[in-house]
Amino acid sequence: VEVAGRLGAAGVVQAVDATVAAGAGRVDVGARRPIVFERMEAAAEYRPGRVTLTRATLRLPGAAPVTVTAEGEAALAGGGWRGGINLALDAVPFADLPRHWPEGLGTGERAWITGNITAGTVRNGRWRFEGQAPADLSTARLTRLTGTLDVADATVHWLRPIPPVERVAGQVTFGLNEIVARVTAGREAGTAVQAKDTTLRFTFPDGQPPQAEMSIGLAGPVPDVLTVLQHPRLRLFERRALPLKEPGGAVDGRLTLSMPLIEDLPTERIRLRANARLTNVRLADVLMGRPLERGTLDLNVDNDGLRVNGTATLADMAARVGVEMDFRAGPATGIYMRESVQTRTDIRTLAALGLDAEDIARGPLSVEARTERRRNGTARAIVRADLRETAMNLDPLAWTKPPGQAANAEITLRLNGDNLEAVDAFRVEAPALMVRGSAAFARGARLERVTIQEALIEGSRLAGEIRPPAGGGAWTVLLRGPVLDLRRALAEDTPAQPSLNVAPGPAYAVDGRFERVVLGPGRDLAGVEARVLVDGRGVVREGRLAGRAGARGAFEVTITPDGAGRAVRIGSEDAGALLRAFDVLQHLEGGRLVVQARYAHNGPGAPLTGRAEMSDFAVHNAPGFAKLLQAMTLYGLVEALSGPGLSFSRLIAPFSLTPEALTLEEARAFSASLGLTARGSLDRRRQRLAME
Repeated sequence: VEVAGRLGAAGVVQAVDATVAAGAGRVDVGARRPIVFERMEAAAEYRPGRVTLTRATLRLPGAAPVTVTAEGEAALAGGGWRGGINLALDAVPFADLPRHWPEGLGTGERAWITGNITAGTVRNGRWRFEGQAPADLSTARLTRLTGTLDVADATVHWLRPIPPVERVAGQVTFGLNEIVARVTAGREAGTAVQAKDTTLRFTFPDGQPPQAEMSIGLAGPVPDVLTVLQHPRLRLFERRALPLKEPGGAVDGRLTLSMPLIEDLPTERIRLRANARLTNVRLADVLMGRPLERGTLDLNVDNDGLRVNGTATLADMAARVGVEMDFRAGPATGIYMRESVQTRTDIRTLAALGLDAEDIARGPLSVEARTERRRNGTARAIVRADLRETAMNLDPLAWTKPPGQAANAEITLRLNGDNLEAVDAFRVEAPALMVRGSAAFARGARLERVTIQEALIEGSRLAGEIRPPAGGGAWTVLLRGPVLDLRRALAEDTPAQPSLNVAPGPAYAVDGRFERVVLGPGRDLAGVEARVLVDGRGVVREGRLAGRAGARGAFEVTITPDGAGRAVRIGSEDAGALLRAFDVLQHLEGGRLVVQARYAHNGPGAPLTGRAEMSDFAVHNAPGFAKLLQAMTLYGLVEALSGPGLSFSRLIAPFSLTPEALTLEEARAFSASLGLTARGSLDRRRQRLAME
């Protein structure tokens, strides 16, 4: 130690200059917080009202030499001392930082920094401390602090036991009430996730534990970022796992954490928030085994929940998707997740997914699906479709809707986990059509029953039930109602061409009962009962149709298997009423009809050959030449004068019927006064008659 000074009059000190040099030792910075050094050098001077530390150097022990330098000044003014000191640090490994940073120096940040930064180097430290004290130096107060420190190749455990960020580079700035570290580069250990533009902020609020806030920029593959977010330490998905299969894509976002710097930090004291943009996202098995691809999604996560919105290609359909997930506890029946999908697609795309509706619809449609999942594992999904631009048809009732007419459909699904339990309701509305019902499913989402609670189609009013085949059999269709309107279905005069090259569809066993069946204006059947079996090519293999035509005109049609073909029998107590109802003959009165015929085989378009017999009937408004023929006989003259119409005792008509023609072979009709024979054919497609 060297000291030189100068005294003025009356022994007043005018100046003091001092230098100090020492070997290994320690400096106590207060409250028994020593800084151990290997060597110390310092020079200072005193002038009345002013003290200056011209230079000071501390060499600290460690694996690598560490040098701390200082300079400063203090001045007496206004009854107190004010001054400041500048400190500089060349470099120190983080591994040596705990020995050089005295315990208790700070308010909590020391424990966090020395405990969680386990590798790397700090260098180029620069600090400025300013303070004040009374003239007697009885107390002292720090009034200002600024400083910077560079960090290189550090390993930061931002929240143990989550893997740390490695190769961290950045700068730390110091203030009186906060310390801020800005990281320019880093990588999440064991992943391809890059940490960029990261900020760690330590604040020291009065009377409260120090607080830490971390804002970490993350960029990398979707699976690696999700691995971080799903870590058990964060407890975000503790109650519900994130239902993602084989995720792919890239993430660019930011994760923000805030927490008090206390020992044994509980997870519930950690506040978390993440915002990210996900690009080129892919998820496997999202809809009926098909993936979500080419997604661009915005992700927002905090302690309370998760929100995802964006666009993607879902099972080859461009869609807008959204997910909301609630992480909070709640009642078992409470909703914890909502999902939504909006897309514009076409019927052909839906058919490729197994939702084949091409038999009844064609063209584009807009679809919106919304799902609500509850904590007890149940869920409800509502699917709505706008069918305005869709062409629709129901061939059995000849109902059609061209594109441009308003139409919509809605279906409500009940789920247990991912298993479909029931269709609670479905509804389809279009011009002259309204159908509503429900469906039940067995284990494994196997359809058990479709219930049609109400159907209004043109003039038809009906209800019913549809059941899938059991053991490879036929679908069962049960229909009941007050009215079945077949006017439009029977309006086509040209018979349908049988489809010979179309792959077989499902078979149907249809059981129907209707109080009234409308065949045309003023042409009805009453009390109709039908039970038929239709195979996959649309052929009626067997069945029975019965009802009444007119007041007393009970009729019955049966089709039964017969060798390689089918036998057909038609019986009617009032042939005239039955034929008028089907608009075959309008002027036939009475008569008992029996038809015995046979289809040659069971394929579409099979020829039907047989014989029709009718007895005791009359023809009103008979042509004039027939009346003339009748009057040419003695008996005929009496008959002609006795009443209107042309009466016959019996008709026998062998025939052959194909989709192309009706052929008669030696048909005969006769009464006591007149006999007629006919031979020829009717071209059903061109509606041309060639008859003798």
